[in-house]
Amino acid sequence: MARCLQLHVSLRHTPIWRRLVIERDSATLEDLHEMIQAAFGWNGSHLYQFIAGDRQVAQSPYAERFGDDPSPGDEVPLTAALKKKGSRCEYIYDFGDWWVHDVRVEATVVGGGEGDEWLLDGEMAGPIDDMGGPPGYERWVAIARTGKDPFGEEGAEAWLDPDWDPDHFDLEEARARLSRIDWDAVDDAALAILCLTFDGERAWKGLDWEVLDRLHQKGLIGNPKSKAKSVQVTNAGAARAAEVFERLFKK
Repeated sequence: MARCLQLHVSLRHTPIWRRLVIERDSATLEDLHEMIQAAFGWNGSHLYQFIAGDRQVAQSPYAERFGDDPSPGDEVPLTAALKKKGSRCEYIYDFGDWWVHDVRVEATVVGGGEGDEWLLDGEMAGPIDDMGGPPGYERWVAIARTGKDPFGEEGAEAWLDPDWDPDHFDLEEARARLSRIDWDAVDDAALAILCLTFDGERAWKGLDWEVLDRLHQKGLIGNPKSKAKSVQVTNAGAARAAEVFERLFKK
């Protein structure tokens, strides 16, 4: 059976935490990124980086690289940051809101993490993307609990998802985000939506970075890793988009 690491991941300056299990020797830091995203309920719309000690060890595959910038997370093994009990690293998501997740290895275990058991436990609902970092989180928690904005801004509660309960962590829902998603179906729908802006050659790339990378790997679009706000759509991608759009969206 595979050796695994049991991790405790806490979101700094909040009471939110999760306990995860991940294979030690086969996983990459991109795999850990995806697990943390699912466990906390992030939507993947921002860049990330991993820091171990005083150095960056990995960054989002979609970030531009300069000089000595670290390698993309999908090229960096988990063990570059976490190896044994007591190992620690930081996972930083969204360089605007600056959400810092403190990751600590609680134990090395044999087996585990199969199926839904990759996520063992947790506390509190994760924040909503673009909430404004820890200060914004405190504000929106107060609004969710009391219906009043501590800053006195009228109508602020209209931004907040009425179903977001900061005090409730739904373990099964969090597990389902990673375990039961048909990513090929997601990619098909994303490609069809992407091509709503298709001009015969390029389309605006305002979609989740991981989806764009998978579409690139499948040969359906060009490489999304650039400053351009649009991405080239291949002939195969255009044909696939037309077929999927017809199937999914036409009455």
